[in-house]
This record gives sequence, structure tokens and C-alpha cells, in this order.
Amino acid sequence: MLDNNVQKFSEADLTTSVSNGYLSLSTNFDEEEKSDETVLLDQLQELHSQLLSIREKTRQAQPENARVVEERHKIIICACRKPVNIKRGEDGDVWVYEESMGAFRSAVDFLSKSNHVRWVSWPGNSVDPSARSSVRRRLDTKYNCTPVFLSKEVENLFCHQFCKGVLWPLFHCIPASMNDGLLDNFLGQYEAYVHANRLYLDAVASIYEEGDLVLVCDFE
Repeated sequence: MLDNNVQKFSEADLTTSVSNGYLSLSTNFDEEEKSDETVLLDQLQELHSQLLSIREKTRQAQPENARVVEERHKIIICACRKPVNIKRGEDGDVWVYEESMGAFRSAVDFLSKSNHVRWVSWPGNSVDPSARSSVRRRLDTKYNCTPVFLSKEVENLFCHQFCKGVLWPLFHCIPASMNDGLLDNFLGQYEAYVHANRLYLDAVASIYEEGDLVLVCDFE
């Protein structure tokens, strides 16, 4: 009977010891895990502080207005519907001029503080030949823009079909099989694209001077 009690005591004692051992190991593991997390958080905070310091030093080192070209030269920017997009008014006779917005326009506005910037742009609509003189004059004087005028047919083939229907899917990795209209009048679209780019080239050539910087925006 005594032996049995000793045996039971020993088993109970052993069970308690093992159980306490597991608890001790688990507790040590949690403490080590928390310690690792604390070290990692401290490192991240230190990296964040270093990044803020670098940004502040970079900001202070940069001039408020950055000059890209020499004062006697200019930056020529080729774009579509920038810096202004025109459309017919409610009566259909008056052109409404809407300034384009966005990150690209904001960046150019910053450059224009210390650089002479000249836009070469399709204004976003087809303008009758009889009205082009007045539209050109306003774009030139108010928006510092040399317009590229396109007929409605070229506008449709160049912008709406080729640029948006062919180039945009291509540059965004959309398979051709998913675009049923890809090859519809493809030659006509491409010729309109080439024609529009030649008009852009002629417009740039008319204002370009040696030393100017030409920036072509977007795929149009």
C-alpha cells in the first residue's frame, strides 16, 4: 500500500513537473517573440526617422524654382487636350475653354515658374477652318499654346480608334484577341495617326529654336 502511494505521488509529481516545464517553455517563447517584435519596431522607427531626415535635407537642398533650360531657351510640350480642352457652348456657336487639370499639368506649372514653357496641343475638338484663326489667337495669347487642328475624320481615326483602340490596349498588355475591332480599317487608322504626328512635327518645327527642349507626353 505504501509502495502504491509512493508510486502515485511520483507520477503526480512527474506530471506536474512536465506540465510546469511546458508552461515555462511557452512563457519563454512568448517573451522571446515579444522581444523580437520590439527590436523590429525600433528598427522600423529608426528607418522612418532617417527617411524623414533625408527628405527634409533634399527639400532644403532643392531650389524653390528649378531651371531646366537656359533662360533664352524654352520647353516645348506636345500633348492632347492640354493645357486646355475646348468644346462648343450651349448655343453651338461659342467655344468654351476648359483648363486641363491633373498631376502632369501641375508639374508643368511648377516648371513654368522658372522656365519658358510652350504647349503644342490638339485642343480636343474639331475646329472649322473659318474659326481657327480666332481660336489659335486665344490659345496663343492666354494659354501659351500652339494648336494642332485636326479634321473630324482624322480626329476619329487617330484619337478614338487608333490611340484608344490599338495603342492603349497594347501598352496595357490587353491581348489582341480581346479587342474585336483591332483590325477594322487598321490601315486608315494608322495613316491618320501618322498624319496627326506630322502636324505635331510641323507645329513644333515652327516654334523650335536650337537649345529648346521638346517633351512628348502620352502615346498620342
